[in-house]
Amino acid sequence: MDQERKTGGRLLAGRMLCVIGILIAPFGAYAISVVLDAVALILGTIGFALGARTLGAATVVLAVVAMFVGLLAGEGMVPGAYDRALEDVFGGAE
Repeated sequence: MDQERKTGGRLLAGRMLCVIGILIAPFGAYAISVVLDAVALILGTIGFALGARTLGAATVVLAVVAMFVGLLAGEGMVPGAYDRALEDVFGGAE
């Protein structure tokens, strides 16, 4: 009985982490950095390790796809954001 309780608790925690990862992964596609997608990837991996196999794998796939979408199409999705970010980094040198 105690083993079932531990397993159920781990599975619930894994599912909750995966759901959080699924919720934040799409926002990573719109962000300048890939931090949100990396966090979603880590949450999906932890959820997978805790027993939420299908949901964990789906979270990891969604995070990777969102990361690539953010990197490939991110510049056109948020007009001017990359220019402002580069200005901050390079000090507006023209």
